[in-house]
Formats: sequence, C-alpha cells, structure tokens
Amino acid sequence: GMPHLAMGGLSETWLLKECGHRHWSLLAQAAGLAVPDFRDPAGDPIYAAFLAVTVRDAARETAREHDRLVFASQLARTSRARFSSLHRIAVGDRPIGEIAMTSTFVRRAERGRNHSIARVEVPALRHLPLDPQAAAETSALRAADWQAHLGFERSQARVVDRFVVDPCPGQDFNGADFLY
Repeated sequence: GMPHLAMGGLSETWLLKECGHRHWSLLAQAAGLAVPDFRDPAGDPIYAAFLAVTVRDAARETAREHDRLVFASQLARTSRARFSSLHRIAVGDRPIGEIAMTSTFVRRAERGRNHSIARVEVPALRHLPLDPQAAAETSALRAADWQAHLGFERSQARVVDRFVVDPCPGQDFNGADFLY
C-alpha cells in the first residue's frame, strides 16, 4: 500500500523500520515473550540497540502499489549480548533484496541518560546457540584481523575523524529516545 512506497518504489525508511520491528519480534519470540518487553532484574527496560544495518541487492524500485511483500527472517546469536537477523524480501516469488541487522542488548545505568548505556546479557536468550561463523567474524573484528566485513574491504577502509549526523527528532528517534 501507499505507506510502504516512496517516489522511487519501496520506501527504504519504512523497510528499515519494519525489519527493525521484525528483529525485535524474533528476539522476543526466542525469549518466550509475547511482546519485546525486555527487563533487567530491577524491572528497568533493556533494549536491542542496532550496531550495523546492511542493505544488499536492493531492487526497491521494482515494488509497486498493491504488490504483496514477503519476508523470510532468521535470527542468530553472535556473542553473549549480540544478535544478527537476516531479512530476505520478495514481491511474490521475485527477490528484491535483503537486510542484515546486528544489535546488542543495552540498558541505561542511570534513567534518562544515554551516556550511561551499558551492554547487558538477556538470560532468557542464553539457550540460543552461538553462530560459529558470526562469532569468528566478531572475534576477528575485535582483534583487527579482518579483510572484509559487511561489504567493506579493509584495504579500502579509511579513518573518518568527524562524522556529522543531524537527525530529525520527530523521525529519527524511537520511543526509547535512541537514534533509530
């Protein structure tokens, strides 16, 4: 329908938010929750904060009004607090791209202060097996022993000393006051 479309086809903004919601829902389902309402032992909220989002083989311009989108999503555990999801999108049986998302669970050490964010493990997700390939990639990244990751080549990597983000408060922050 119309909310899903933009001038150039399927709205990338809508698609990323939809896949983010699906990522959250997969985490909730894996934790045995009806909704993605994660809490620490004190009852304070825990969130899955996105670390990376990759769009591959996107053919968003091929989506048209009244097309039926089909999502095939899967979740993998990549570390103690980190999870990845892969969302393959199709119109009918025609693939139009895939979105890979990586998140880590975080909580605020001080209510209302984003500067107090700390990673945290969700005990209800400990039963998920660690994806060995993803764990090896994470280990290689941490050790700076990598050649390619998420479509980036190390040989072409350069350090950016300043990156300016000018978000729109009404569009770019979620209900938890995190940049989305």
